[in-house]
Amino acid sequence: MHNTIYALINSPDINKIRKAVSQTETELRPEEVIDMSKIRFFDATLRDSSHAIRHQITREIVEEARKMQSYGAQGVILMDSAGASTPELVKRTIAELREHLYILIGFHPHNNLALAVWNAYIAVQEGAEIIDGTIRGFGAGAGNVQLEALAALLQKEGYELGVNLYAMMDASEGIVRHFMNEDRALTDISIISGMAGVFSSYKSQVLDAAKIFGVNSRDIFIELGKRKVVGGKEDIFIEVAEKLSRPNMPDSELYMLSSLT
Repeated sequence: MHNTIYALINSPDINKIRKAVSQTETELRPEEVIDMSKIRFFDATLRDSSHAIRHQITREIVEEARKMQSYGAQGVILMDSAGASTPELVKRTIAELREHLYILIGFHPHNNLALAVWNAYIAVQEGAEIIDGTIRGFGAGAGNVQLEALAALLQKEGYELGVNLYAMMDASEGIVRHFMNEDRALTDISIISGMAGVFSSYKSQVLDAAKIFGVNSRDIFIELGKRKVVGGKEDIFIEVAEKLSRPNMPDSELYMLSSLT
């Protein structure tokens, strides 16, 4: 990873780099800090959780974002790729970041709970200068925040955006619509993955595991959420599905564990 980043930042054709990290991955080696000073933005994952520990998570995010700032990053982008964030969580976290950082703050919302536009709007109100989004919500799972809808809301509220809303709508209807192979209406998988806080791009793996073991795919997402799964290999979906199909089976007999011996 270090060599790849070094090659990128020394390329004459690249002027901005975003590096994705989680709250627990921001400790860098001294030689990395030198290189990281040329990186423009860091992506930090926003994890939803029980109300009792949300304030602790917000403090952790702020602490890690300040490290990114000290390394020379020009901005921190808060990621909600699972579309799990509530408006209250977005409001508090962005406000805390704005209070403690002088660099740019961004937000990357997804629409699993039909809150992407509203969460993005709250982020802007609390001081975010960058919103990741796509025309027509084109993106993984339930989709990213729909830029033309967000732009319309912000213009209605008096924000000067410097964009041509009609042109965005024309691009949505005339171009992007033809690239999208499915309706962006919220499906049960989109909603349940948002509830669980699990990236909905795991849909195919979850559905396959559910079919193999005859369990409900929604239960798999909920269990993955309980395990705080942010990323994982194929085996995690198999393990969870098998455990759900045989709840009294000892962990030592699980397919995943036995397959590794």
